[in-house]
Amino acid sequence: MYTLRITTERYSRTDSGKSWRARPDKTETETLPWHPTSERIGDVAQSGKDKHRKITSDDTLRWFRRIGGSEYAERSYTPVGYIVTRLVSTSPDHEIRHVRTFRITED
Repeated sequence: MYTLRITTERYSRTDSGKSWRARPDKTETETLPWHPTSERIGDVAQSGKDKHRKITSDDTLRWFRRIGGSEYAERSYTPVGYIVTRLVSTSPDHEIRHVRTFRITED
């Protein structure tokens, strides 16, 4: 069984406003099973595969670019295929940057 670990790091601008801080302001980690399970949260079964698809789909990335943000997706080979493993998102006002790292492990 595969597990998806999503690590989200939030960066802000330096005091000069010219670059990003070297260390993240906030770090969050979420772990989900890659394939759907019988567990249900509300009316929806939690699946790492589904959440990854929603976050990294081409339509989602296009939408954020259209509203003025920037999106950079790195793909690489994982046990479940060639997928996005790192996503760098900058807010439309260019003040906040989120770096999401997706890691697939086998339990």
